Amino acid sequence: MRDYRKLDTIQNNDSNNIIHQGSGQDMTPDEYRRAVHHLLDGEPSALAQCVGMPDPVTYETKVATTWDKHIVETSLMEWGDRGGPEQIKRSAGRQADAVAKLRSMGTDPLELTIEVCRERGVLILAIIAWTGKTGTTTRGSSPTSAARTLTP
Repeated sequence: MRDYRKLDTIQNNDSNNIIHQGSGQDMTPDEYRRAVHHLLDGEPSALAQCVGMPDPVTYETKVATTWDKHIVETSLMEWGDRGGPEQIKRSAGRQADAVAKLRSMGTDPLELTIEVCRERGVLILAIIAWTGKTGTTTRGSSPTSAARTLTP
């Protein structure tokens, strides 16, 4: 068993970069797994995988909102002033389609990431990220996160 108190490299990753670059409504579990394998080719000790904002999330849940339900609307609210609304709709729509496809196949990005990390012996930190907003804070300027650690 690896001693996780002594980590070398921690690879930070937003899971939506995989679903954004993927084939959208044609996403398969194997396509997603290949992308995670590529992330791990640098042999990090741990993968810190963002799995939500905190709502929506990229994993199956009975409590939060899944990524495919409102990601277009959420993205427009959060990033509407960057890149133009049509580009944001296309990008978020592709992500929603990919997650919906994986869910229809009985899996999700977090489950697949855990599977690959266990196969490769890499510690995974499932991170929920959000931004704090106060009267003096601008969008995204106060990041906070909560993590759940899953050992291989």
